Formats: sequence, structure tokens, C-alpha cells
Amino acid sequence: MKNKFTKEVKQISKVLKTGKSFFIAVHKNPDPDTLGAGLAMAEYLKNKKKKVYLFSDDQLSDKFSFMPNIKKINVAKFPKTEKFDVIITFECSSKNRISDNKKNMDNVLKNAKHILNIDHHIVCERYGTVNYIDANISSVSEMVFGIFQHIKASITKSMATNLFTGISTDTNRFLYQNTSASTYEVAGKLKTLGADADKINTEMYQKRSLESTRIMARALTNLEILKNGKLAISQITKKDFKELKANNNHSEGVVNNFLMIPGVEVAVFLKEEAKEISANLRSKDKFDVSKVAVKFGGGGHKRASGFKSSHKKLADIKQKLIKEIKWTK
Repeated sequence: MKNKFTKEVKQISKVLKTGKSFFIAVHKNPDPDTLGAGLAMAEYLKNKKKKVYLFSDDQLSDKFSFMPNIKKINVAKFPKTEKFDVIITFECSSKNRISDNKKNMDNVLKNAKHILNIDHHIVCERYGTVNYIDANISSVSEMVFGIFQHIKASITKSMATNLFTGISTDTNRFLYQNTSASTYEVAGKLKTLGADADKINTEMYQKRSLESTRIMARALTNLEILKNGKLAISQITKKDFKELKANNNHSEGVVNNFLMIPGVEVAVFLKEEAKEISANLRSKDKFDVSKVAVKFGGGGHKRASGFKSSHKKLADIKQKLIKEIKWTK
């Protein structure tokens, strides 16, 4: 497997070798890709006798509890020391995606010798001393595998399982167009290295909690089909979450189900959270939802994007989204 950004990969490889202490951050409201990359990198560094602090600003979904070493992640808790040789961020398109605790996060960042910003999204701020950004790669988990290959790292079964989980989920079981021949190649190698694909499939795609099932049912009840059948849009309010005794983690993957409806080309799922409105956008065929997400301050990929807003009401955002999503003849 050849790596396109050899310069960045070589720079990262050198820092991984020379650095002694590492602060690894996954993005807020973490998904399996950012977690898989973070967990695999943390394990590699610990095996090299490095000091590692793996951090998540938000609570982790119970659905991801099967991922090896996930309990070792420090949730919403900054370390006593704010001095690390290296900061590694995965899928944090801006520093605001790392933590809401700006003061502590800024202190950690400014004290670091190196900041490795690793992302596969089109829209990403270059805040790192090394910015390894490649929107042509399926996931940051696949990017981490490429780094491991370059440094000839020993990949354990648990590392392989975490990376496979990240790749599988970020490609929606290898269905999205971001799945390349290289992605299949990497998945095959991870399976050979011991990735537990059967367990990943069971935990991620064949199980759904009662709370998640209720959220799915409510989202389908609220579903509207617009734009001559091409747009499917739904929403969940704070009142819905409370009534169903659920939280944002229980809404993972809901939007993908809307695209299964014949004729639907774009799916939107809006969620009214405690302090902001979040939007998940998905598409098939030729519609680029990232162009829509950017207009709302977000970003992502052509087929999978999103954004968050704390300045407007859900109904206002919904109407503006409906207006922005349009097809050219």
C-alpha cells in the first residue's frame, strides 16, 4: 500500500519515534473511526514504552463498549500535567472539535512541541505542526494503518480490531463511495492480523438497544418526503429524547435508514441537543452534501457530512436546509 502524503507520513513517523509523552484526542461526540484510530495509536505508543494520555471530551456510547481498551480512554477529564511532547488529534477539523474546555485545551496545545493533525475530511483547519489531511482515504483508521505500515509497526489483534471497526463503520460496511481498492486491501490485511470482523458486525450492525429502537421509531414517525421524493428529512427534539429516556448516542446511524427509501437521494436528520442543533446529511448518486454542510459552518464528505449550530432554532434550520437542498436540471 503506497501512501500519497509521504512527506507528512515521514514527519509523523519521526515524531512518533522521538516523542516521549503523547496526548491523543478523539473528536467530540466520538464515532468508531476516531476511537479506532486513537485506541490503536495509543496501544502502539504504550507498547513502545511511551507516556500516553487518551482523551475524549464526551461520553462514549455503550454500543462501542466491545472495542478493545476503550475503558482506558479518559472521558471529560484533563490530565494533571498539561505538558506533552506531542499532541495527536484524529478527525478534529478545528481545535473547537477537540473540547469545549477551551482554557485547558489551549494550555495543552501551546505546551506541545509537535501537533499531529490527522484527518480525512475536505474541510479541516491546518492548526498542526504536521497536517496529514487526505479526503481520498476512507477513514482516519485507514490512515493510521498506512502510518503503521510505513514505520513497520507490529499490529496486535486488538489494534487490528479497532482499526477494522473504524474503517467498516466510516464506509458503512464498505458501501460508501469513499471505499477504494486500497480500503479493501487494508481490511483484508487487518483481518489476517486478527481483527474480529464477526464480533464487529454483530455489535455494530446486528444489535440495537431499546432506546435506540425508540429513537428510530420516532424519527421514522417524524419523517417527511419532499422535493418530488428526492429528500427525506426528520428530526428529534429535546422533548423526544427526554420522553424516550434516550440521549444523542442512541441516534447513531439513524439517517442512513432514510436513504433506503426508493427515490430518495438526500437524507437529513436533525437533533435538538442540550446546547445546539446537530445535522447529519447523507446522499447517494451525484449529490454533494458537503457543499450544503459548509454553508452552515460544517463539512465532511460528498456522501456524508454534518454541522452543528447553537444560534438558531431547529425549525429555522430545517426550513433553511430544505431551501438549500436543490437539484440542477
